Amino acid sequence: MLVRLVETLLFPPFSLILLGLAGVLIMRFNRRLGAWTVVLAFAVLYIASTPLVENLLVRSLQTVAPLESVAMLEPAEAIVVLGAGAYRNAPEYGEPSLGGSALERLRYGVWLHRRTGIPILVTGGTPLGVPPPEADIMARILLDDYGIAARWVENRSGNTRQNALYSAEILLESGISTIALVTHTIHMPRARSAFENAGLSVIPAATKYSGTGGIAILDFFPKASALSSTANSLHEWLGRAWYEISD
Repeated sequence: MLVRLVETLLFPPFSLILLGLAGVLIMRFNRRLGAWTVVLAFAVLYIASTPLVENLLVRSLQTVAPLESVAMLEPAEAIVVLGAGAYRNAPEYGEPSLGGSALERLRYGVWLHRRTGIPILVTGGTPLGVPPPEADIMARILLDDYGIAARWVENRSGNTRQNALYSAEILLESGISTIALVTHTIHMPRARSAFENAGLSVIPAATKYSGTGGIAILDFFPKASALSSTANSLHEWLGRAWYEISD
């Protein structure tokens, strides 16, 4: 919970709101400095909200090429699908479901499983302390919606590093050391590093690639979705830096 709070404070839009409020307060003592601080907050908010900057940040993290063929997964003994957030208040289902990003990962894991027969491990706990664990939801959806039983369910983890450590415990005990790792492209560098540090050989199986088209006029117009994506990319860069420092 503390980590989530710190992230909220550090990343846009809340950090920029705080910067703007600080500028308003500074204006009481130094009108010029306060005004420039407010301008800076609005300028950074605009820049962070443009698809142009969003795409640049996403592509800076998109360092793993998509699988050319499922044959590349031949050495893998397990497909590991990482959780990415639950949709806990799901009245239309009458039970907790998964958020969009988690469903994207799960669907790609299913796609790979059906073409290779490699068993699936789902991993994800309760990062915010609200049950049920993400992995339990993923396993239920796998069975109910796709008719596939997860071979392993890791439901204790609260972050990517714990995903790796606890999944490695399960898999290494089962004699498995090589995995196909399913997560989003921007998350793959950090996730791959965590799983390799946990003692597993990783074949990256990334999903959700950003387009590589040219720049359009609308790329300079701010969008809420672009701001969210920018914040996610900044989260990944900060996470990678933290892993480098703490390893």
